[in-house]
Amino acid sequence: MDSFAATTCCLGIRLDGDDHWRVYAPHGLADVFNLVVRPNPVLAPRNVYEAKAQRWQEQWPELTVLPWPETDEQQPPSTPTG
Repeated sequence: MDSFAATTCCLGIRLDGDDHWRVYAPHGLADVFNLVVRPNPVLAPRNVYEAKAQRWQEQWPELTVLPWPETDEQQPPSTPTG
């Protein structure tokens, strides 16, 4: 579950044997309630996130889909100063 493409999807809810709800939400619940889809770049591939997010937004246009974050690896190398 922690490797799902969007942090919003990293959510599990179950009823235990004592009739208590158990919630697993490592990224919290705010994005779920606010209809925000946020990428999970540490564990999921970008193309998977973007394909899923596009499909979800077509189905639920009220979603706010956040873009894949730019990283230092995608920036041009810095020029040393000296």
